[in-house]
Amino acid sequence: HSFDGLRLRARLLVQGDARRFVILCHGYHAHGASMAHFARHFYRMGASLLLPDARAHGNSEGRYTGMGWTDRLDLLGWIDELNRRFNSPEIILMGVSMGGATVMNALGESLPSNVVCAIEDCGYVSLRDELKWQLKRYYHLPASLFLYLADLPCRLLAGYSPLRDGDGEAALRRCTLPLLMIHGDADDFVLPDMLKRAYAAANGPKLRLVVPGAAHAESVLADSHAYWRTVDAFIA
Repeated sequence: HSFDGLRLRARLLVQGDARRFVILCHGYHAHGASMAHFARHFYRMGASLLLPDARAHGNSEGRYTGMGWTDRLDLLGWIDELNRRFNSPEIILMGVSMGGATVMNALGESLPSNVVCAIEDCGYVSLRDELKWQLKRYYHLPASLFLYLADLPCRLLAGYSPLRDGDGEAALRRCTLPLLMIHGDADDFVLPDMLKRAYAAANGPKLRLVVPGAAHAESVLADSHAYWRTVDAFIA
C-alpha cells in the first residue's frame, strides 16, 4: 500500500538466492510488463526483478498519474517491501522516461544502504520544464499561464505541484550513489538538454551514454550493443 493508501501492484521474479534485485520503473501510460526487454537482460545476468505498475497505471490503483514525483515515494515503499521480504538484498534502480524521472527524484531521498546504484534512461530532470515543452509542442498553449492555472487543482487532486515539485536537479545534488544516465540525441520528447542538466547536478560517481540517432526511449533499440555493454560495465 502506498503512503496515501493506494493498493499498488508489481510483478516479482525471484531466482537464485535473491541477493540482488533490479527494480524497473516504466514510463507514462505503460505498465510493469512493458519493461520486459530490460527484465530479460537482467534476469539472464542472474538478478531477481521487481516490475511495479506505477500509480494510475496497469493494475495499480489511483486516478492521477504521479509524473515521477509521488512515484518516488512509491518506489521507496517498494524498496522497503523487498527489504522486509528478502532481508535487505542488494538493490539496483532503473527507470525509463517517467520511470527515469522517478528514479532521479528518489535519489534525493534517504535511501537504505543496500541500494547500490541507479540507471536512468531518457528521464526528465524537471517536471515543470517537461510539461511546458509538451504544452508548447503538442497543444500550442501559453505554458506558463496554463501551469499556473492548473497548479491548485493538481495539488488538491494529485498531491503535487507542477510548478514547484519534480525538481530532479535538486534531488541529484543530494545524491551520492553511482548513477548511469542514458539519452538518445534524436529524442524530441524529452530533450537531450535534460541529460546535460542531470549530469551537471549529480554529485555522486556518474557516467553518461548518448546514443546517436536514438529517439525517445529507443536507445536500447538503436544501439543495443553499446547500451548493454555500458550498463553491464557500470554495474560491474
